[in-house]
Amino acid sequence: METLLKEAQPASQFSALAATVFLSDPNFELVKQNLYVLELWQDLEPLYQTALAIALLP
Repeated sequence: METLLKEAQPASQFSALAATVFLSDPNFELVKQNLYVLELWQDLEPLYQTALAIALLP
C-alpha cells in the first residue's frame, strides 16, 4: 500500500492519474479500513492526504 501511495505523490510521474485511479477503486476503501483496524494506517495517512489533494476526483 505504501508503494502505491508513493506513486500518487507529486514527485512521481503521472501522479494525478495514479491518485485518481487508485482512490477511485472500490477496493481501496476496504483495504484502508482493514489497515486502520489493524493500526497500520497511521503512517500512511500523510501519503493518503497528499494523494487526495492531487487526485482528479469530483
